[in-house]
Amino acid sequence: MPLKIPWAVFLSTLRAGVIIRDRNFVFSDDPNEPTPKHLLILSSPVLENTAFVFCLTTSQATTYKGSFIPVVKLPNPKAPENYDVIEIRKIGLCSVQDLEEKYDRDDLQIIRTLHPEELTKVIEEIAEDLTISDDFKEMMGITI
Repeated sequence: MPLKIPWAVFLSTLRAGVIIRDRNFVFSDDPNEPTPKHLLILSSPVLENTAFVFCLTTSQATTYKGSFIPVVKLPNPKAPENYDVIEIRKIGLCSVQDLEEKYDRDDLQIIRTLHPEELTKVIEEIAEDLTISDDFKEMMGITI
C-alpha cells in the first residue's frame, strides 16, 4: 500500500495555478448531487487561512458545449489535442477544513500546475469580467 503524504505537505502544494480533482464536489444550489469536478486554485488560503479561491475547470475537453459562461481554453500538456477549459464566472471558495476532510477520504488529487503565463491569462480574464464580485478579485490580489 503506497504511503499517503501528510495533509500539511499536501496543503503546502495547493497554491495559485494548481488544478485539483475533487471527486465529491457539491454545488451550493444542489447539495444532494456530489459529482467529480476539477478546480483551479486561484489564491492560497485567504480570509485568515480559512478558504481558497477557486474556479471550475474541465479536463481534456475536445469541445466545450457549455453555457454562455466566458471560458479560457488552455492546451492540456498530457493530451495536446485537448484543452483544459477554465470557466471564468464559476468562482467560489473552498474551505481548508472541507478540503482536509476530503483529502482524508482520498477524494482529492492534484492534476497539474498551470504555467505562470497560463495563470496570468486566466486572472486577466477574471479582472475584466464585470460579473465577478470585487470581493473575489480583492482576495486574488487583483486591484480594482
